[in-house]
Amino acid sequence: IFKHPQEALTTSITQDLHCVNCSYNLRTLTSPQRCPECNHPIKDTLQQPYLCFAPLPYLKSLRFSLLNIIIGFVLLYAFLFRRNINKLIKQRS
Repeated sequence: IFKHPQEALTTSITQDLHCVNCSYNLRTLTSPQRCPECNHPIKDTLQQPYLCFAPLPYLKSLRFSLLNIIIGFVLLYAFLFRRNINKLIKQRS
Protein backbone atom coordinates (compact mmCIF):
# COMPACT_ATOMS: atom_id res chain seq x y z
CA ILE A 1 0.00 0.00 0.00
CA PHE A 2 2.77 2.41 0.95
CA LYS A 3 6.01 2.84 -0.99
CA HIS A 4 8.11 4.20 1.87
CA PRO A 5 8.05 3.07 5.51
CA GLN A 6 7.86 6.68 6.73
CA GLU A 7 4.80 7.25 4.54
CA ALA A 8 3.03 4.39 6.30
CA LEU A 9 3.40 6.14 9.65
CA THR A 10 1.81 9.40 8.55
CA THR A 11 -0.64 8.50 5.80
CA SER A 12 -4.06 7.08 6.45
CA ILE A 13 -5.25 3.96 4.65
CA THR A 14 -7.23 5.10 1.60
CA GLN A 15 -8.57 1.75 0.39
CA ASP A 16 -10.83 -0.80 2.00
CA LEU A 17 -8.53 -2.98 4.07
CA HIS A 18 -9.90 -5.44 6.60
CA CYS A 19 -8.26 -6.33 9.89
CA VAL A 20 -6.67 -9.79 9.79
CA ASN A 21 -8.07 -10.53 13.23
CA CYS A 22 -11.71 -9.36 13.06
CA SER A 23 -12.33 -8.12 9.47
CA TYR A 24 -13.08 -4.56 10.60
CA ASN A 25 -12.58 -2.02 7.78
CA LEU A 26 -9.40 -0.05 8.60
CA ARG A 27 -9.91 2.70 6.02
CA THR A 28 -8.83 6.18 7.28
CA LEU A 29 -6.67 4.74 10.09
CA THR A 30 -2.85 4.85 10.17
CA SER A 31 -0.24 2.18 10.73
CA PRO A 32 0.71 2.96 14.35
CA GLN A 33 -2.92 2.73 15.44
CA ARG A 34 -4.74 -0.37 16.57
CA CYS A 35 -7.98 -1.80 15.26
CA PRO A 36 -10.86 -0.13 17.10
CA GLU A 37 -12.87 -3.35 17.09
CA CYS A 38 -10.37 -5.90 18.45
CA ASN A 39 -7.30 -3.81 19.42
CA HIS A 40 -5.06 -5.77 17.02
CA PRO A 41 -2.07 -3.78 15.60
CA ILE A 42 -2.77 -2.39 12.12
CA LYS A 43 0.87 -3.05 11.20
CA ASP A 44 0.11 -6.79 11.21
CA THR A 45 -2.63 -6.30 8.65
CA LEU A 46 -0.43 -4.12 6.44
CA GLN A 47 2.28 -6.79 6.42
CA GLN A 48 -0.05 -9.45 5.00
CA PRO A 49 0.37 -10.29 1.30
CA TYR A 50 -2.77 -9.19 -0.55
CA LEU A 51 -3.35 -10.07 -4.21
CA CYS A 52 -5.18 -6.79 -4.76
CA PHE A 53 -1.86 -4.98 -4.19
CA ALA A 54 0.25 -7.37 -6.30
CA PRO A 55 1.91 -6.08 -9.48
CA LEU A 56 0.02 -6.69 -12.71
CA PRO A 57 2.71 -8.91 -14.33
CA TYR A 58 2.57 -11.23 -11.33
CA LEU A 59 -1.22 -11.46 -11.55
CA LYS A 60 -1.05 -12.20 -15.27
CA SER A 61 1.49 -14.99 -14.72
CA LEU A 62 -0.66 -16.40 -11.94
CA ARG A 63 -3.73 -16.37 -14.22
CA PHE A 64 -1.73 -18.04 -17.02
CA SER A 65 -0.47 -20.75 -14.67
CA LEU A 66 -3.90 -21.50 -13.24
CA LEU A 67 -5.41 -21.62 -16.72
CA ASN A 68 -2.75 -24.13 -17.81
CA ILE A 69 -3.45 -26.31 -14.78
CA ILE A 70 -7.18 -26.30 -15.52
CA ILE A 71 -6.64 -27.10 -19.21
CA GLY A 72 -4.26 -29.90 -18.20
CA PHE A 73 -6.85 -31.48 -15.92
CA VAL A 74 -9.57 -31.20 -18.58
CA LEU A 75 -7.34 -32.84 -21.20
CA LEU A 76 -6.29 -35.57 -18.78
CA TYR A 77 -9.92 -36.27 -17.89
CA ALA A 78 -10.93 -36.32 -21.58
CA PHE A 79 -8.07 -38.72 -22.41
CA LEU A 80 -8.91 -41.09 -19.56
CA PHE A 81 -12.64 -40.95 -20.27
CA ARG A 82 -12.10 -41.70 -23.97
CA ARG A 83 -9.76 -44.55 -23.10
CA ASN A 84 -12.37 -46.09 -20.77
CA ILE A 85 -15.12 -45.71 -23.40
CA ASN A 86 -12.94 -47.53 -25.95
CA LYS A 87 -12.39 -50.38 -23.47
CA LEU A 88 -16.14 -50.69 -22.86
CA ILE A 89 -16.86 -50.78 -26.59
CA LYS A 90 -14.27 -53.52 -27.12
CA GLN A 91 -15.69 -55.58 -24.25
CA ARG A 92 -19.24 -55.44 -25.64
CA SER A 93 -18.23 -56.42 -29.16
